[in-house]
Amino acid sequence: MKNLTPDLNSTSSLPISMHHESAYSTVRLLLTNSGRGLQVDADLLQKALETMGCQVERKILPAWSIRRTRNSHRYAKVKQLLPRTLSDLLNQWQVWFHGLRKPKVALQIHLESVAVDYVAGATMNWLIPNQEWVRPQHLCFFKYLDRVLVKTEEAKTTLTQQHADVRMLGFSNPIAEVVPEIINDLNRFHCFLHVAGRNRKKGTKAIVEAWRRHPEWPQLEVVIDNTCDIMPVPANVNVWKHPNEEKLTLLRRDNGIVLAPSEVEGYGHTLVEGMAFQEVVITTDASPMNELIQPDRGYLLPWHKSEPCHLGVRYFVDADAIEIAVTEVLNTHPSVLFKKSLAARSWVIQNHETFISELQHQLKQRVM
Repeated sequence: MKNLTPDLNSTSSLPISMHHESAYSTVRLLLTNSGRGLQVDADLLQKALETMGCQVERKILPAWSIRRTRNSHRYAKVKQLLPRTLSDLLNQWQVWFHGLRKPKVALQIHLESVAVDYVAGATMNWLIPNQEWVRPQHLCFFKYLDRVLVKTEEAKTTLTQQHADVRMLGFSNPIAEVVPEIINDLNRFHCFLHVAGRNRKKGTKAIVEAWRRHPEWPQLEVVIDNTCDIMPVPANVNVWKHPNEEKLTLLRRDNGIVLAPSEVEGYGHTLVEGMAFQEVVITTDASPMNELIQPDRGYLLPWHKSEPCHLGVRYFVDADAIEIAVTEVLNTHPSVLFKKSLAARSWVIQNHETFISELQHQLKQRVM
């Protein structure tokens, strides 16, 4: 390993790249304890990497508190006031100092955003970002990354502006390896499910408002941990708080239509899980949602406004758009919806194979 001690007479990035290695014996996954999505990311990568012969160490970091976020913004503003050379030296020192006590591994994969405190703890650093959670104040640490592997075309477009080596990895979900058997019950395609959990960017409020307007519609099953934003809950909406995996599986089997008008996604695990269970997914016609869902396997909803979300974009779908889409689904013959559901299930399987192949290619490829 090259010397990681910072040269105070230089503003160059730390020399932490690895050459002439085609495999990694130890891989450290870095993620914050901030939600189910990152845990799913880590589960997927750990199993895939271990299958490829890697030893995987998973490091769970504390979620970002309000206080930590404020301090990070303040520190970033202070650095902006300094000369560029001094600001670069502070970044370099921060990376080196925090890496002193970290056990060294060959490869670290940062999930979602850069774990600055760990950068110097590996010979090579990769980032698999969720662009909506990449904090602008962390962009100055991108030069210490060897590679950025993106899940979606949206991420590729955005991150290419921030790093010289951005590569399309794609992504998947662990459920792709245990896709359920084909479900032939056509009645389930006029039964509706919405899974939000504790995520407040899933379009739940607009969905419930659409159901409130139509007491004649079939019952909607909603998985959410807090109902404050959707009160009063209409009579034709049934709420599930913290269902276990067995119950969630039953809900997916019984309900053939998934309403998922996500405002923003790093990838879209809820969409993939719906397709894996042979459900027809209704989601937002914006990237990355429309990269996963296409008209042959689901429905796309127009959005009426958008706003920035860190390096991503947040899109908003209103109750009117949901009303139109659900009416169309209710007027569509179940056999047509069944065909879409089979196409969705098939896409999950094929996409997973592509992802595994690309991950293996990235691991085997020599660093130039």
